[in-house]
Amino acid sequence: MILENAEHGIGAGLACRKLGLSMQAFWNTLEADLEFKARYEQTQHTLNLNVASKAYQSAMGGSVSMQQFLLRQLPPFFWNRAPQTPMQTSLEHASDDTLLEHDRAAESDRKAVRTLHVEVLRIEETSRDLPPAHPDS
Repeated sequence: MILENAEHGIGAGLACRKLGLSMQAFWNTLEADLEFKARYEQTQHTLNLNVASKAYQSAMGGSVSMQQFLLRQLPPFFWNRAPQTPMQTSLEHASDDTLLEHDRAAESDRKAVRTLHVEVLRIEETSRDLPPAHPDS
């Protein structure tokens, strides 16, 4: 039943609580049952892809903050990734324009994180409506 809960975005902690299991029992099962572990990891991977897909859809829908967030996290392989020198990364002697640009970029990252957080809260709220799990599953 843990897997069914996980497929609906319910974390292991909440699923264990709903089933009356300890987290230690979950970790022990994850370690001992390789098939369960593989299925659980696949479920988590799929959920992560779903979130990434939503982020991508938001970016493609015109969300500039999500576009910036995704490009910062996953820049295209052909972009030059030359390492920055300490002087380039230091804001101590930066101009006002540079500081404003840095602040705008940080704000768009915060907006993107808030957007993802709202989506996670929506998923958690939806999962509360699921029927209670059966202990024998």
